[in-house]
Amino acid sequence: MLRERGAFRTGINRFVRVLLTPVGMAVAVVAWLSVSGVALYFMRGLTIGDPTAAPPLLWADSPYNVSHQRIQEKFGGVEPLIIVNEGYDKDAMKDPDTLRNMERFQRTMERDPSIGYSFSLADIIRAVNAVFHELEPKWGVIPDSWVWTSRLFFIYFSGSPPTETAKYVDPKLHHGARDVLLQGSQGENIRRIIKECKSSSLRQKPRAGDHVGEENGQP
Repeated sequence: MLRERGAFRTGINRFVRVLLTPVGMAVAVVAWLSVSGVALYFMRGLTIGDPTAAPPLLWADSPYNVSHQRIQEKFGGVEPLIIVNEGYDKDAMKDPDTLRNMERFQRTMERDPSIGYSFSLADIIRAVNAVFHELEPKWGVIPDSWVWTSRLFFIYFSGSPPTETAKYVDPKLHHGARDVLLQGSQGENIRRIIKECKSSSLRQKPRAGDHVGEENGQP
């Protein structure tokens, strides 16, 4: 057959005969070690995770990526890092001090350049309080008493479907969530932000809802 005696088959046979000689095997090992060394050298600067929030499967100027970039510029970020507050008893999220700790935690985390925006149960309570008082800005604060936070939670639950409230708090008010929107998903940035989350939570005064865990986007 032609493929058994063609130029390609002949060249392959000659290459294999040379490769199986002592000199050929030595050259192959040296070449393999050299390529591995070069790969390990350049791997030091390799970025783990997507370098940008835009999908790399499409061109940078594709309509989807352009829209994605504009949404990120407008809203601060599109990659969610979900931080969960776990209380030690039900109704832990009604504690005004817990809500203020959540708010202080957000302000601390928003100083990171990779974080564009954050949103939590504390923001919801402040907004509901302002709406309850006819949108007067001075009432956009967290109340000082459990009684008032309980009333605001009642208003929030009565005016929102369970699918919406479940994003930020469970029905027993035992857990509360904080959404931190990132501007990228690089592994180095995520590790740094999680480390900042843990150190910031340890610096705050322990309260009923200050046991912190984290989930990156979808667990």
